[in-house]
Amino acid sequence: MIEIQKLALAFITSLVPFALAHPAFPATMEENLQTCKKVGQLAESIMNARQAGATPSKMIEVVITPTMEEDAKSLIMKMITNAFDEPRYNSPKFITRSVQDFRSKAESECLSVVMK
Repeated sequence: MIEIQKLALAFITSLVPFALAHPAFPATMEENLQTCKKVGQLAESIMNARQAGATPSKMIEVVITPTMEEDAKSLIMKMITNAFDEPRYNSPKFITRSVQDFRSKAESECLSVVMK
């Protein structure tokens, strides 16, 4: 596996416990914003790994653990499959844009859930 894949997958793994530790979102607006930032960081890492050539199965192997809550597993699986619905680019400019767009969409979706 190339180095950037290793870094991206390691970062994904480090974010999972923080972003997805509890199925219920925190109560305060600030906590909700922080949770959605973590979800955005997770999405960014997933798309970076996808753009670097990581496979869906490798991401799942690295990120999903047997003790992880089902809600967290579902969210991660959805992010991974959504990342692979997007094209893989060669141009750094297009890679950066696809990563930023993917993160923004994840944060927006998170905010729409927690701010209801």
